[in-house]
Amino acid sequence: MMKRIVAVLLAFTLLSCVDKNEPKKNYKTLMVKAAAEEEFVPDIATFQINLECTKSSTSASRDCLVEKSNSLNDKLMGFGIAEKDILTTSVTMNRDYTWRNNSRVFLGYKATTTAVITVRDLSTMDKIYSDLLDDENTNLYGLNYELSEMDSLKNEVYLKALDNANKLADKLASKLPGESLEILQIGNVELKSSSEGRVQDARNAMAVTEEKVEQSSYISINKGTIPVRVNLYVEYLIE
Repeated sequence: MMKRIVAVLLAFTLLSCVDKNEPKKNYKTLMVKAAAEEEFVPDIATFQINLECTKSSTSASRDCLVEKSNSLNDKLMGFGIAEKDILTTSVTMNRDYTWRNNSRVFLGYKATTTAVITVRDLSTMDKIYSDLLDDENTNLYGLNYELSEMDSLKNEVYLKALDNANKLADKLASKLPGESLEILQIGNVELKSSSEGRVQDARNAMAVTEEKVEQSSYISINKGTIPVRVNLYVEYLIE
C-alpha cells in the first residue's frame, strides 16, 4: 500500500498551575499539538444505478421494472459483485406527464428503482462502469472511492502523531528546567490545562480526493489516494 507521511508540528504552550492538594508545590506543564497525515489507496468503490419504466398501466410498469432489475442483478453478479453488495434503496411509481401544445399529456405510469453498488475488486472497475454505461436501461451516478478499514487506518495515523508530539516535547524540554516528561492527558480535540479539566468540542476533518477520469479503451478512472489527517493534543508534566 502506497503511503505518504506528512507531519506538521504546529504549536506549543507552556503552562504553569498550582495543585490545590499541594498548595506549596508549583509545577509546569507543556501542551503540544501535533499533526500527522498518510495517504492510502482506496480499496472499495460505490456508485448508484437508476432504472425506470413508463407503461400504460401500473402492472405493466411494475413487470417491466422487475425484468430490468433481474437482468441488472444477473449482469452485476456476472462481474463478480456479491448479491449483498447490490442494495436497493428506493422503489417508486408515479403518473408521468409531458406538455404538448400548452396542455399536459399523460404518458403513463413511471416506475423507478435505485440501487447502490459496492465494488470490492477495483481492478474490474473500468470494465464494469463502461459496460453499464453502454446499457441504455441504466443511469449511473455518484461514483465514490472509500477505505473499508477507516477506523484502523486512522488509529495508525494517530500513532504517528503521538510519535511527532513526543519528539517535539523532548526537544522543547531540553531547553526548559526539568529532568523528564510525563503525559498528563492526551486527546484528538483541543485540551485545556489539566488544572481546569475541560475539553472542547471536536473539530476534526478528513480530506478526500476527487475522482479523475482518463481516456482509454474503457472509461479509465484514476482512483488516486485518500489522505487521512489527524490532530493530536498532548499535555506533559515537566518534572
